[in-house]
Amino acid sequence: MIHVCYALRDESGKYSKFVGTSMLSLLENTKYEVTIHLIHDSTLSVENRSRFIEIVERFNQQIVFYNVEELAKDLIDLAEVNLTRIHEHWGTIAVLYRLMILDILPKRIERVIYLDADTIVNLDIVELWNIDLGNFPIAATPHVFSIPNSKSNDIKIDSDIRIDTVEVDPNDYFNAGILMFDLDKLRENFTEHGQFLLQCIEILLQNPRNISLDQDALNVMFKDNFFKLPVRFNHIATWICGDTNFKISNEIYHYCGGSLGIDMKVSINRLWFSYFIKTPFCNPNAFENIAARYDEILEQFRQLDDNRRNLFQKILKASLNRRRIFFVCPNDETTIFRAFGRRDDDIIIDATRENAPAFMFQIAEKFRDHIVIFICIASKNYPEICRELLVLGLNENENFFNGLDLITSNRVVYYENSIVRAM
Repeated sequence: MIHVCYALRDESGKYSKFVGTSMLSLLENTKYEVTIHLIHDSTLSVENRSRFIEIVERFNQQIVFYNVEELAKDLIDLAEVNLTRIHEHWGTIAVLYRLMILDILPKRIERVIYLDADTIVNLDIVELWNIDLGNFPIAATPHVFSIPNSKSNDIKIDSDIRIDTVEVDPNDYFNAGILMFDLDKLRENFTEHGQFLLQCIEILLQNPRNISLDQDALNVMFKDNFFKLPVRFNHIATWICGDTNFKISNEIYHYCGGSLGIDMKVSINRLWFSYFIKTPFCNPNAFENIAARYDEILEQFRQLDDNRRNLFQKILKASLNRRRIFFVCPNDETTIFRAFGRRDDDIIIDATRENAPAFMFQIAEKFRDHIVIFICIASKNYPEICRELLVLGLNENENFFNGLDLITSNRVVYYENSIVRAM
């Protein structure tokens, strides 16, 4: 029996369709027995619960529901009291539900695959399930450059990715959207109720500048102690979301960072919709909700004057299929990312660190065709950095932008503008 776990909080009732689409892709491609474990809270509606059951029963498989508010309310309360910044970043407490797997799933389950809602399993999940982890307690895909059409799928760079005072090798920093847990090995080290979550909370409290919460905590906890999965088990769709020539293969695609679009010329979009239309979540209301987001963007775009419209066209073009780098002071990160939104693969360079500009120039020179830089520091310091980037052969408003200009209401856009967040 293969065990797969999802976690869900759905206050609007619209998020369940992503879990359902991932679930259907998993079951349609898997020939073996599967039990799906859905960790949820009271926001799961009766209607959406029935839709999940319908999907699973269609493939003669099993699903088990776990209401985390009934089974681990003490842990939820503990997390919300200690981590007041949860809602500033990823929005809901659900980002921590996967850290309660040890406390919620039955002890008889020896291992489990965890999948984020924004995944499409375009392969037989048994390929991942059968990997021998050896003595490692978890398996994950390191978070590396994955550039379309390059000779190597993995282009690694020395990066300044760090979690405050705890150094994490950027080439080994993993994405937590797709994980395999050896629960028996974890239980050897975490014997008490809530101990796994408590240790993660302690890591986050010691490193208050973390951005990705549970992902950052897991990276610190399992530094040098995780099985490295191939990229095909967590292919980040950010790099291919606008590539009309990309060919789909047998991989798990992870649509993080807003990388799902409605342009059907793009194969990665067609793939998601090919599974979505087979789910009971596919109805006229679902498409109306999708279209509304683009209507909002188009309306704001129409209201811009020609100069601003041209600049936004350049921003969107520069951001397509490129990794975003933010040169920013730590105190400004919350403001910047509330305006720009967050991608899982964003690189943040602490502008207050010694030699930070030199490090940024090094990346800019080496990866100019694969990155876009947003300089988000005081305007008086921008001209000097701009000159150096121009000397390196990069072009302003093409390879790099003044990030503060993009969130200043009297210059380009208003705070939390949907066009910027859609990049």
